[in-house]
Amino acid sequence: WRPGASARYKETVISPEVARAKGVCQCCLMDMEYNLPVGVRDALLKGTEEVALPQSGVNQTYYYDQVAKASREDVEASYGKMASDKLVKMARNSPYYDRNLPKLCSFWLKGQCSRVVEGTCPFRPCCGTYRFPELAGSDKEGMDKLITLLERYGAVAVMRDKAE
Repeated sequence: WRPGASARYKETVISPEVARAKGVCQCCLMDMEYNLPVGVRDALLKGTEEVALPQSGVNQTYYYDQVAKASREDVEASYGKMASDKLVKMARNSPYYDRNLPKLCSFWLKGQCSRVVEGTCPFRPCCGTYRFPELAGSDKEGMDKLITLLERYGAVAVMRDKAE
């Protein structure tokens, strides 16, 4: 699906019924209230009372049909959302935008991206997005040098220099 006419396509990971029941985003699997990964939230809420989800196919279908009919507030109350102090402290106040970055262009990395020359490649860094959180922890100097080259000369020139 696309959130807007000019936006890029996003992939849904889980169904809307499961997302409502768990209180998470369908695309990024982040908690809707605390903006934390679901695994972190569930680990912190382990001691709280949780509703056991059905295991068989028929029961799951019935359960999620009922969830679809219920309002969001009722579902969250039934899932056992108790705000612990740790959850409140760990909650993100601002969105984590690096998660929504376009994927890296594998052809650009090999020095063979023909779409970057045409200006039609939707992937990083061909599209003009020069942020690389994947490299942030490994080689800070190399990442800074790459970003400086990309900003100064552009993705086409850097790709051609890298390929030679």
